[in-house]
Formats: sequence, structure tokens, C-alpha cells
Amino acid sequence: MFGAAALAALMLGQALLRSPEQVIRRKIDRLMLTVSLKSDDGNLTKAAKINRFGDFFTRDVKVNLGDIRWTSSVFNGRAELRDAFKNTVMRLKFADVQASDITIEVAKNSLSARVQLLVEAAIDIEERPLRWNLQLNYEKTEEGWRIRRVRRESVFRQQI
Repeated sequence: MFGAAALAALMLGQALLRSPEQVIRRKIDRLMLTVSLKSDDGNLTKAAKINRFGDFFTRDVKVNLGDIRWTSSVFNGRAELRDAFKNTVMRLKFADVQASDITIEVAKNSLSARVQLLVEAAIDIEERPLRWNLQLNYEKTEEGWRIRRVRRESVFRQQI
């Protein structure tokens, strides 16, 4: 009994001691897992990913991904973004999405943060992997850290 209480207190203490940067990095990792698809992912797995996807964003999120030929690139609000993700996921058979070169600047008041990162995505409807430099603006809400704005800085195609 005492051991379980001590373990629970330790876990709570670790959660409270995490810096905003650590929390945001973990959320980015989870987002990349959510948007990635294995070739054997069935409709139930895809539905679970679609349901989790909205949890990463504020209700009034604004997204501008620039020119994407196979989908819309500007989204206003979590519902619109989630619907677009749903439509894309149902069309894809495979997506390996990774984030790297992550820099996080937390505001002095610790209520917002700006994240710069490189996202690389190998998807079955593109011959070459996509490489996007993105800027994410995070906001600390009652629900925790959520993405309020996404903007693509530039696009690169991997050279083979």
C-alpha cells in the first residue's frame, strides 16, 4: 500500500517538474505517431488516430501549409482541420512522418511557445519524401499545451 502511494507521488512529482519544452517535445512526438500510418493499419486504427488528432490543437487553430496539390492547404478551426486529416488518412495507405531540428522558445510568462521544426513525410501518394520547415505556435490552455497556429516556412524535395 505504501509502495503504491509512493510511486503515485513520484509520478505526480515528475509530471509537475517537466519543463514546458519537455512537454511540448513529447506532444510533438505523439503528434508524429498519430499522423503516421503503417501499411497494415486498418479502419479502426485510422479512426482512433483521427479522434486523437484534434486533441493537439486549440478550437480556433489556424493552419497555412502553402501549396499542396492533393489537398487544401488553409484550415480555420479544429473541426475543419480534423475533417481534412480524416479525408487524407482514408486515402493514404502509408505515411511515415518524422520531426527533427526542433527549437522551442517559451514565452517569459510560460503561457505560449514558438516551435520551429523540420517535418519529413514519406507517403504513398508522393514519389519523393516531403520536407517542410514549420512554425508552430503553442498556447497553454486549460486542456494543456495545444497548437494554435501552423505555418509552413518553405518546402524542399529530397534529392536522390
